[in-house]
Amino acid sequence: MKQIVVDASVAAKWFLPEADADRARLLLSGRFVLSAPELLWTEVASVVWKYARRGTLTKADASLIVSQSLAFPVELHPCVPLLGEAMTLALEHDRTVYESLYLALAARDSATLVTDDARLARSLTGTRLARRVMLLADLK
Repeated sequence: MKQIVVDASVAAKWFLPEADADRARLLLSGRFVLSAPELLWTEVASVVWKYARRGTLTKADASLIVSQSLAFPVELHPCVPLLGEAMTLALEHDRTVYESLYLALAARDSATLVTDDARLARSLTGTRLARRVMLLADLK
């Protein structure tokens, strides 16, 4: 099975009515081994909170999504061992440390990071990490 690192821009689509949500759900088919830094669900919860704050979700629905997310088949990895490489990548590519944690995990595990963040993917064009990143829109 193909190793995939998912970031919050993709995982949030498993729960929220966003563009390409159907494509994001393809990752849950069982054809992939999914992983992420342990901050994944914290970032997803933050997105869900924004939806609730705007009134797009009820508080009850937001709480339910967050509790359900913890049961999803994503292997979480501690951030601390990835932090040094994430900082190096963040400084090298002018990305946030949060984004770079996902990149560091993908690089370490020879996996592909699937993201909906086109700006992140574009920023890596022509670098050694370009082959480690795939836009959700390109997922087949």
